[in-house]
Amino acid sequence: MAEPSLVSRHTANEPGPLRALWDSSWGKAVGEVTTILGTDPLPAGLPSGEGHPDLVERVDATAVGRTVDLAVDEHERLAVAGSVAVRTRRIAAIDRYALHRAYPSPRALFGVDLEHRHPDGRRSILTPWDGAVLEATGPAQRPAVDEPSRTTSARGTGDRRAADVAGLVALATPGRYPTPYGDLRPTLTLLEAGHLLATVLAVAHHVDVQPTTVLGGWDGVAGRMTLGACVEEGLELPVASATRLVDTATAGTDVRSVGDWFARRTSGPSGANLITSGEPTADVIARLDEVVAMGLELAAASCPPGALTVHRTILRGRGMTDRTVAQVHPVGAGTTSALAARAPWSSALGYTWSIDPLVWEREHAAVGNGAVQVLLGWLCQWVCLAAAALGVAARPMRNIDEALWASDLQLESQAMPAYQVWIRPLLPHDRTTSAWTNQGRAA
Repeated sequence: MAEPSLVSRHTANEPGPLRALWDSSWGKAVGEVTTILGTDPLPAGLPSGEGHPDLVERVDATAVGRTVDLAVDEHERLAVAGSVAVRTRRIAAIDRYALHRAYPSPRALFGVDLEHRHPDGRRSILTPWDGAVLEATGPAQRPAVDEPSRTTSARGTGDRRAADVAGLVALATPGRYPTPYGDLRPTLTLLEAGHLLATVLAVAHHVDVQPTTVLGGWDGVAGRMTLGACVEEGLELPVASATRLVDTATAGTDVRSVGDWFARRTSGPSGANLITSGEPTADVIARLDEVVAMGLELAAASCPPGALTVHRTILRGRGMTDRTVAQVHPVGAGTTSALAARAPWSSALGYTWSIDPLVWEREHAAVGNGAVQVLLGWLCQWVCLAAAALGVAARPMRNIDEALWASDLQLESQAMPAYQVWIRPLLPHDRTTSAWTNQGRAA
């Protein structure tokens, strides 16, 4: 079992992944946020007439699992998928964090921008406002055109010029989060990028396009989705993964359309906690276990054995004292056992992803720490989307006590809890909507 002193000995004088993970985990210093003033603004650029609001509406109206013929080429279909993914879905005027998209973001500040790299070299930022785009005016956050980027993937290696490749690019903007988040801000940005890229993939399934997704964390780029081969070092995800994940997340639910599905996604009211949480139903547990297991199965090609583990924690019983834990494997949940928990819980059902940085480094030394953070967000988003289809809230959490959770889950000494999601039922008034928005636009 991991204890703080043991972790300290592993990380205090060692470079590499343990040092980096120490800085963003046990070594983080997160203060109380009293204002969001002074954070980086939303993306700047020139308005462009190249958005496709009508196509965004058609995708939103499409039944989940079906495809819609948009009568545009695959590059434009991928861009439309990106616009659908970043669209503002709900405005909760009575909540502290008013804006809701199909994926979560700390304090609804959305620290990742989705840039469309056109085949002719133009760049535009996809905005949350009904398919509108901004023409990017600043420099691209990648090497110059004459600087090659080396490619690695399960299919082979090669050299491509990254700036030549069309597709979608997730641009990390850690400064958009409040300053008190400190050294945790880059990690939060990479996690959010994973959530966003998974959402784009869910939409791409409905517009009949299968992009290559590469997760990274290079020079402000958290990940790419292209219609060709890999363009740089990173983790490449299975191209056809969306079909199985979408079907598993939504099967047997009453979700009417893509837009309905995404509008249901919620982290729950900002004031919700363990006291307001109810016991999870067997159907919810079984479905989310299946989604978590499928994510592990799809990630297996990129994760060496032992690099990534997931534990499910459940609280039941009068007085909320019956706590259990089970490890989830690619084939499903394992044996459930009693849990003598010391770490704080946020609801009666949760999932914790843990990583072993030494195992990870042996397999992916060139990729580094960034890619695994994006992967964790990608895996968690499918749980969030499945929860949305089931009508329950899913709240991701990163600012946790790693030492206590590592001890409670009996992790190996060098392993660390890296991401959590907490599930809770929703009350009828938990999804209050309004036309008000602090962005100056109606929902």
